Amino acid sequence: MQISNYQDEAYTAIKQMILSMQLTPGEKVDKYELSTELNIGVTPIREAIIRLRREGLFDVVPQSGTYVSKINVDEMNQGRFARVELEKTIIASAAERMTADQGDELEQQIALQG
Repeated sequence: MQISNYQDEAYTAIKQMILSMQLTPGEKVDKYELSTELNIGVTPIREAIIRLRREGLFDVVPQSGTYVSKINVDEMNQGRFARVELEKTIIASAAERMTADQGDELEQQIALQG
């Protein structure tokens, strides 16, 4: 049961390292170095990398090594487009339901940000 906790700990730590750019896109990673740095055994590190690979955060190249996945600009742009469109729809829907008092409050909040 303890191994699962170490796997989760390794998964969380390594994912945070990627998100904070401590591990950069295209960087080759060594599970033994990560094991030492995180003070977690190699097996939980390996299992965490497998999970993160399924999420698209690592690439394993046979006879070469394990690398942090490079950012896919096309996927990033598609995600950005989808987010913008969803936000437009949500804002329009909220605006239709908003009372005059809520509109005034929103305007005040926006003015405070300015």
